[in-house]
Amino acid sequence: MQDKAVFDSNVIAAVFFNEKISENAEKYIEECNTCITLDLAIPEVSNVAWKKIKLFNESNEIVQKSLEKCIEFITTVCQIIQSKDMALKAYKLALKRNITVYDALFIATSNELKISFITADKVLYDKIEDFNVIFIGKD
Repeated sequence: MQDKAVFDSNVIAAVFFNEKISENAEKYIEECNTCITLDLAIPEVSNVAWKKIKLFNESNEIVQKSLEKCIEFITTVCQIIQSKDMALKAYKLALKRNITVYDALFIATSNELKISFITADKVLYDKIEDFNVIFIGKD
C-alpha cells in the first residue's frame, strides 16, 4: 500500500472510464492515503473522454458523466500540484530521458516529493523504470 503517490492521468482515467486496467487502477487509488496529481490531469482525462466519443463512438451522455466524476475526483480528492512549479525540472528530465515534458511533469513531481509515480504507460515505464515508478498496466 502506498501512503502517498503521484498518479498518472491514465490511471485516474481508468477508474472512471472502462479500460483494461480499470480494476487495477481502482485498487491502487483505493489503497493510497494521499493521491497526488498535476493540474495537467484535467485536460488529459478530458482528452480521454474526447477519444471515447470521436474514436470509439461511445455514448456522449455516459462519457460526459464519467468525465464529470473524474474531474470531481481530481479536484476534491487529489492533492493537485501546479505544472508551473515543476516545469523547469520536467523540461530538464524530458531532455535527458527523451520523454515528453507532459510525462516528465509527473515524474519530476514524484521525485521532488520522494514518493512513487504510478502509471499504466508501458513505453514511459521502460524509459524511467530506474525511478520510483510502479507500472500497473498490461504488457
